[in-house]
This record gives sequence, C-alpha cells and structure tokens, in this order.
Amino acid sequence: MTTQMNRYATHAIGVAATALLLTAAPAPAGADPVIPPPSDAVRHAPNVQLDPLCAAIDGTAIDPSMLSAAVAHGRVARALRTVPKDGVGLEGRRIALSAGHGIVVQDDGTDWGFQRSITNGLREDIHTNQWMIDFILPMLVRSGADPLPLREFDYSESAVVVDDTSREYDELGAWSDGASPGWEGGYRFANAGESASATWSFLAQSTGTLPVYAFFLGGENRASNARYTITHAAGETVRIVDQRVLGVEDFLPPSYPNNPPPPDAARAPADLWHVLGSFPFEAGQRYTITLDAADADGVVIADAVHIGAGMGSVGDTTGRVSGRPRWEESALSYMAWTDAPEWLRVNDVSSRPLYAIYRGVDAYLSLHTNCCNNSGTSTWTWYPEMFVPESSWPAGFTEEELPPGTYAFSDACHDAVIERIRATWDPDWDDEGHRGADFGEIRALRQAWYEDVNTHGASDPTTIPAFLMEVGYHDTAYDASLIRELGFRYEVARGLVAGIHRYFNGDDAQIPPTRVPGLRATSTSDGMLVEWLPAVDPLEPNAEPDRYRLWTSADGVTFRPELEVPATADATQSATVPLEGCTARYVRVTALNDAGESLDSAVVGAQRAALAADARAARVLFIDAVDREVAQVTDPAFLRSYARIYGPAISEAQPGIGFDMATDEFTEAAIGGRAYDAVVYAAGETSTRDSSVDLRSIVSLQAYRGAGGRVLLSGAEVGWDLVAYGTETDRAFFEGTLEAQYVADDAGVNAVALLDESGGVRQQLRFGDCTGDAACIEYPDVLAPASPDGRVLARYEGGDAPGAAIVQSADGLAIVSGFPLESLLDADDRHVAIRQLVAALLPTATPGDGTCEGGLAPPDPVEPVELPDAGTPPEPPLDARPDDAAPADAMGPDSTPLPDAAPVPDAAETGGADAAPRRDTSASEPEASEDEGSKGGCAQHGGGSPAAPWAWTVLAAAAWRRRGRR
Repeated sequence: MTTQMNRYATHAIGVAATALLLTAAPAPAGADPVIPPPSDAVRHAPNVQLDPLCAAIDGTAIDPSMLSAAVAHGRVARALRTVPKDGVGLEGRRIALSAGHGIVVQDDGTDWGFQRSITNGLREDIHTNQWMIDFILPMLVRSGADPLPLREFDYSESAVVVDDTSREYDELGAWSDGASPGWEGGYRFANAGESASATWSFLAQSTGTLPVYAFFLGGENRASNARYTITHAAGETVRIVDQRVLGVEDFLPPSYPNNPPPPDAARAPADLWHVLGSFPFEAGQRYTITLDAADADGVVIADAVHIGAGMGSVGDTTGRVSGRPRWEESALSYMAWTDAPEWLRVNDVSSRPLYAIYRGVDAYLSLHTNCCNNSGTSTWTWYPEMFVPESSWPAGFTEEELPPGTYAFSDACHDAVIERIRATWDPDWDDEGHRGADFGEIRALRQAWYEDVNTHGASDPTTIPAFLMEVGYHDTAYDASLIRELGFRYEVARGLVAGIHRYFNGDDAQIPPTRVPGLRATSTSDGMLVEWLPAVDPLEPNAEPDRYRLWTSADGVTFRPELEVPATADATQSATVPLEGCTARYVRVTALNDAGESLDSAVVGAQRAALAADARAARVLFIDAVDREVAQVTDPAFLRSYARIYGPAISEAQPGIGFDMATDEFTEAAIGGRAYDAVVYAAGETSTRDSSVDLRSIVSLQAYRGAGGRVLLSGAEVGWDLVAYGTETDRAFFEGTLEAQYVADDAGVNAVALLDESGGVRQQLRFGDCTGDAACIEYPDVLAPASPDGRVLARYEGGDAPGAAIVQSADGLAIVSGFPLESLLDADDRHVAIRQLVAALLPTATPGDGTCEGGLAPPDPVEPVELPDAGTPPEPPLDARPDDAAPADAMGPDSTPLPDAAPVPDAAETGGADAAPRRDTSASEPEASEDEGSKGGCAQHGGGSPAAPWAWTVLAAAAWRRRGRR
C-alpha cells in the first residue's frame, strides 16, 4: 500500500492538510530524496553555526519622535492566564505563532525587500509562514486552542471591508454614535440587553475558506459576550467575543527596546482587528455578519469587519505598499495593519514577542530554518551569551533565569519533532539539541518575567515559555529537499502540536488523531458509500480516534458537516451519505477524539450514471494517487484537492456518465469491485520515494487492461519512476500494458500543443509554470508511443528537442500524459482537456432519457491478490553539488561566531549607545537579484548591505536544477 502523503488544501485555518500512514521503517533503496544525506562530520559538527541573520544582537534604539501624541490603541493582558494542567485538548490556550521573516520596509524607510534570498528553491520568508498556515495553525485550532498568529494566516489575495458607514451596514433597534474614534471614523454602540442588532453584508470575492476580522474599541464597560453570527457557505457560526479590551497604549520604551511596560503601566481602551475565525465562502454570493446585543452583559461596539486577507496595505514613508499578498509580509507589517500601538513596533524582530505580551499569550513558538552548511534540528531558548549548548549552561540556569515552564515546553516540542522526523523521513536525522542565545525574538519574553519578579515584585509575573526552533538548514541541499516536502512539514507540525499538548496536559496527554490516510466513494442505490482507512498513528498510541466526521460538498470546494459515526475495530471504516438523482457529491473525512480533530482527508466523490436507451451510461473510476507534493518559493498557493477538477470534467465527457472515486490505497478494491468503462489515474509529481504507481495498483491495472479496460494515466514522474529507475514489472506495465515509451526526464518547457487526428495543432496550452491554480511542474516526462500504431495526442512546444507529451496506445484504450493534467493553468482549458481525453477512451454512447439508474448494489468485496516479486529497482543517481559551486548561503569573512566563541556585546547591555557597536552580519547571507536591499532577520533590525563577493554562488545555485525533491 502506497504511503498516503502530502495532500493539503492551502486556504487558511481548518482546511485540508497532509495525510500520512506513518511507518518507522527507513525508506527503501532508491527512495526519495536522491540527494545524499550529509556526512557524519557535517551532521554532528561540534560547533553548530546559526543563520547569521538570526544570530545578530538587537540593540537598536528607538527614536522618541516616532511616537505620536495620538498613538494607536490595542489590547494588552500581561499576566499568564492560568489554566490547570492535566486536562484534555488545548481549549482556551492562546499560543503565539511566530513564522519568522517576511518582506519588510528597508532601512531608509523607502521600498520593500525580503529578508532572505532564494536558496535550493526555498525562501525562509515564505516557507515558514506556509508551515504555519497549512499545518501548525489549523492543527492547533482543531485542538481547541486560540492561536495568535504574528503574521497573516491566509493566502487569499482579495479582501472586503465593510464599515458602519457603509451602505452594506444595517441596524435594528437602538444604536448610538460612539464618542471616540473608530475605524476610519467613528463607531456605533448599543447598551446591554437592548433588542438591537447590527449587520454587515458583503459579496464574497473568492471561493474558499477566508479569515474574518472585526474591529472595535474595547473598554471596561464593554460586553464580555458580544455575539457575532457569521453566515457562510456551510451554514452559520456563532462567535462569542470579549470586548472588554484594555491595553498599554501610550508607553515610551527605553533605548533598549526589549523591555515591555511594567505591571502598573496605565491602560486605556484599545482597538484592534480581532480574528473571528475562518469560514468557507463562494465567490459572487452574499453573506452577512450580525452582532446581537440582546443577551450582552455590557455595551456592544459595532464598527468594521474585514473578510479575506488581501494584499499588503501598509506603506513605507513614501506611502508605497509592498505589492505582495499580506501573508508574505513581515510580522511588523501585520501588526501595523492590525493597528497595534506604535511603542511595540520597534522592529520586525523585537515587535514579535512584545506583541505576544501585549495580546496576552500562554506560550510562544517561533519557527525558522537555518544556515550554514549543516544538517539537523536545534531548539533555542534565551541565554545571556550567544550560541551556548545546553551542556555548557550552569547548574540551575533554567530554573533560576528563565520563565517557569520554558525548558519543559521547548523540550516536549523538540523531542516530539525529532522522534517524528526519524520515524518517517530519516532515521539518522541529527538532533542538535537545546541551545541558548540572546536572540531579540525571545529576549523580551524573558525580560518581562525577570523584571516583573526582580524589579517590580509582581505577585503574578508575566510568564510566557518560549523557544525558537531551527527545523533544518535551507542552504544544505539534503535538508532543503526535505523542507520542500509537504509530508515533512506535516510531520514537524504534528510533532510540535503533540509537544504542546504534553506540556499543557502532561506526558501522557491525549493527542488529536492523525489524518485519515485513504478513502473511497461509490455510488449505490442507497446513496454514496464512503469507505476509509483508520487514522492510526504508530508514534502516538493515545491518538486513536473514537469517531469520524464526514463532510459533504456539491463542488468539492466548500463542505458542510454531514454526520458522525463511531470508530470501529474494522480494517476499513464505512458510512453512507445521501445521493440525489444523478447529481455529483463529494466527501472528505476527519478523525476525532477528546483532544481534537484531525486535518482533512483527501476528497473523493461519486455520481450515479443515467440510463441510456438500451443500457446504462458509462461509469468511470477516478483514482487520486498524488501521494507526494512539494512547495518551493515559486509555487502558487492553490487548493490541493483534485476531485474538484476531475469530477466536473468527467461528468461532461459523455451524456449521463457516472463516476466513483478513490485514493490509490483503494485501487485494487475499487477496480475489482465494480465494472468501469474507464479508469483515470492521476499521479501528479509522485516519484520514486512514494511510488508513482505502486505494485498493487500496477497488478490491478494490468488485469483491468487485459480484460479490455481503458486507462488514462497522467503524471510528471511516472516514466522516470517506472522506466528509468523501475523494476522489470514496472517497465512491463509502462511499455507493455500502457504502450508508452519513456524518452527523456525533462521536456524543459511548460507548453503543449493538442493535436488533431491529422497531426495538426488543435489548441495550445500551458501547464505547471508556477502561475495560476496549479502546482509548478519541474520535470515533465518526454514520451513516445511504444507501438508503431500508437498516436501522439499532444507534443511539447519550444525547447531544443520537443517530444510527445500525451500518447495513445494502438488499440486506443490507453492514454498516458507526461505531465499532470491537473496542472494545466487555465481552468477552462484544464476542464476541456480532461473531458476530451476521457471521452476519447469511452465507447460511443446511445443517448438516453436521462433517468438515473437505480438498484445499484454496493461494490463486490475484493480479496487482495498475492503480489509478484517485482525485483529491485536501480538506485537513482546522486546529484551532488558541483565542486565549484559553494552553498548559496555561504558564510563570508564577517561570519558569525561559533557556539563556543566569545559573545558579541550588545550596546544596550554594556552601557548604552556609546558602547561597542553590534557586529554587522547582514552580509553573511547573500541576496537574490530581485532582493536588492533585503535585510536580516531573527534578532536584527537593520543591515541590508549586499553580498557581492558571493553573488556568483547565488547565480550558480539558481542555474543548477536539483533532483532533491524526488
């Protein structure tokens, strides 16, 4: 059974993520990635370096003139909100999520630049926030937590804002004008218990799950239970919001910008954009958000609402905006957009912990990837010197010098991440352990606690355990090959969330279930029979689900909860949901226990066939075999669910057609359990590590094809996997059963021409070029017909040696595409191309009256066949870095000290602005050409000098195409 990996939907909190059927066994010979692991000398280097931009010490002084007399308002809750341990789930826990860098305004206040260059197809400004959006944040939400993202948490590039002055705002009952400023003007209020409601109406700009924010001015007399009702594509949701928001709004920081306000600092009414949640919407449909005062226990404030993330709107000193989606912007820009007070917006690094303190959190998690030239995972907590391993910390340091719980929190998360990486990706992954450094990103959290205890004598000191994790090294080819994998990101996220559960609820805490690894939908006379594999996590025995939730959809995009069923001990779980007539319906499944809900499964669906004049219409089986997906900096954000693409296209391939769907874990059972006129098998870019077509699927498809079945198979790595580095069985299937010839690994172009029967160009299309609603495709297979009587249906356009892109067997019953059909860029072209290819396979249908077929029995049970000995595949070549190309993030002569070197003094720690200047490490990491003026990161505000001596290595790295993602 193929490991189910790397499926995820990228639209914000609560949408689909990756599924994994975990195994602790090491990957087989020839498996992905083909980049060799680092040598032991690299893996276990005694002096582990840190990304120099993360290592800089922040002593930036703040200019008092930056603070205006009318500073913005915001919320603050300094003390830890104490919740007893040993509970279940994370209900009520507010956890700050820092996703590292992001595009920022440059040092001179004009123009924008990323803080990281592109190395090995990655940019740290981008993939760390993707990690949060796709995996960590939704996992925490589904655990009941109240995460506080420090950057925008949704990919949507459109947004709608409705203010209380808008024509789309309406009121019922007694409302009055507020006496203070609000969002772009004033606001409205209703008194406690009034029979009054305020409604914002809006037209959704895009389809998907979008964030919803509400803006209001808090205060002591406000309602603790303001009731918002959000209508959306799945129904409606009620959110109860505490509007009693007070904050330290006017505070002049000392020259050292890492000390937050003291416990007795004056608080004032605070206004801010507050997250109400993420909800599904359909473009062009109208929805409402209603605020009800009837049951409120205080004054209710109605001001503005914001739907969608949108593009960055914070300007530099000239008013120029970044021109990038808000999720790509830095934490500093996000805080400015939320209207957080200016005192905490000192720089992109220090503002993160200050904002977490201001918003009142229970814990702080910062996610990064590292350089330079190493491998493994390290976890960092505050230490008064730089780069000090735990083994060198003095006795009692963690108990006496860090906020209580800091080490336990970081240790629980670190251990869980290491365990999962070793069990699922690399059994020899290096554990670089705990380390300490005086990072600006975590310094303020320690300072808040230390000052409260030792200076202010606070009885309830600010206590926020915090750590910074460097998951791997983005400048090391091997580590980068894993960081690009969405399955790897899923495992790291699951480890972090497991560690959070254990920290708050004890070592034996229950963990939410892993994702359902495979499922199948079959149309029957009773409805749609849904079968799925249990959500089993070998690493977390107490993560077993006790129930499953089925979500259904008419379009495969927006889902509603349909029903819950108890988990059973059966090898396959099942339930039936209604099907109406011959209308398509889609389903996904989540697993639940008392600790939370899993991320979503893949999506499958079914549609009954209609009756033709003398028989039934055709039935097609779609198999989603996209078991591996990657994300590079060039990949667009899109909904990684393929039933929504193939289902509508198949349903139009022939009048009255019906379809069933399955993931490739069910290939054998699905093909053997029911007669299908055609099978459509989509492998995406799944390659050697996960098997583009696994052995059980090969045997099933061979038997089906031998009995006259028709097959459409697409994928960019199928020829590479099955022919170039496959077994004799693999090659016989590709060349004999499918009658396709593998010519070359990379067409080198992203354009194809569909041909007519005479060989003329019928239509020109583009695929996988990193734009639109589709994945980037790096290595489309070049094909040819294996039979002299076979046909070329499409050819690649351009390049030095274009070849066949889609071929058809001599009997016309097998079609192979060398690129994933779902990666065609234009949605209409994609739909038409899939529809026509499926239609080309099917026998001519006799038009019928459209009556939906009835009495269709459940599919027949299928006993697994004994698989043949497929032999041992050859090892793929190891694409090592060219000897003359240094790592793209190579250290320059002004490199950061090694862990055991003397620390660099911070000006603020050694007597003020006239003390020794900070070490300038901004040139240690070069910038890609589009990043001129970029500046650095984890603990530094400033820098930005170019790295000209190493510019050639960036160009060399960009030109060198790697196979590491295979």
